[in-house]
Amino acid sequence: MSAEVETMFSANGIRPWHGIGKVLDDCPTSEAALAASGIDWTVSRRAAFAMDSKGGMYPAEGCFIARDDTNVPLGYVGTKYVPYQNKDLFKFGDDIIKNSQGIEAHYESAGALFGGKKVFLLIHLPDSHLVGDTVNNYLFISNAHDGKESLVAGITNVRVVCNNTLQMAMHNSERLWRLRHYATIEGRQVEATRALGLAVQYNNQLEKVALDMSKAKLATSDEEKFFRKLFEKQSCTEDHKEELIVNIKDLYENKSDLQNFRGTKWGMYNAVADYVSHRSSQNSVGEWSGHSKMDRFMFGETLLTQAEALLVA
Repeated sequence: MSAEVETMFSANGIRPWHGIGKVLDDCPTSEAALAASGIDWTVSRRAAFAMDSKGGMYPAEGCFIARDDTNVPLGYVGTKYVPYQNKDLFKFGDDIIKNSQGIEAHYESAGALFGGKKVFLLIHLPDSHLVGDTVNNYLFISNAHDGKESLVAGITNVRVVCNNTLQMAMHNSERLWRLRHYATIEGRQVEATRALGLAVQYNNQLEKVALDMSKAKLATSDEEKFFRKLFEKQSCTEDHKEELIVNIKDLYENKSDLQNFRGTKWGMYNAVADYVSHRSSQNSVGEWSGHSKMDRFMFGETLLTQAEALLVA
């Protein structure tokens, strides 16, 4: 197991693509998901102290957040910082799953990274069908206990046929956004409704963008321009750039499930997505580590964002 992934679960009896965590046979309730994920612990704010030159201790400005089960410090924060507990993630998740719009959703995964400095949960939304492929749609919620990140929600999609992660930014649809931390149930429910609405809007827009890109032809001369611009700002060597281009072109031209889209912008985007999902951009050989896959699954990949911008333009 990757050192960065401390605990997590995956639902429906399916071991996730990253091969990490406990596998459950069904879709759990929030109480069962909290326990199975291993994040059924709390955090609290503790006083901070500094040491003087003689080894004496004195109160310091600010405070730190620590896990209450292990007393391990997770991060240094200001005195006004209010921690967001892990159980509150699932209260927010319940508001999404029990939505009044009749949208079917269930807990797919949840867990802790970096010893609990970051926690996340993943909610499976109804699948989409993009130009002949089934795409799994997920809403994720991520929180950091080290004070370095805010509460974040976002959409991520996996193209089932090749299990690659689609991370399209799409200027007219948000994919990532900060969540407001409401003290009241009513406020939390309003925020959950907003998050679900943004997810539906994004997935509807994704279907349109995918259809448009599947109809947009990509000539051989345009392929060369695309690769030149895609890698012009990459810090790797020319030999490595050439190796990356060869690998992506091989997927684009030869991967069986992409042949229906060969010669189109959608085919090229999926070739890049497939490469990013399964190979390291720093090393053309080998799989992503468990946490790297999880982080890219939730927060995306710069190379994919650049590819999308070039292809849409």
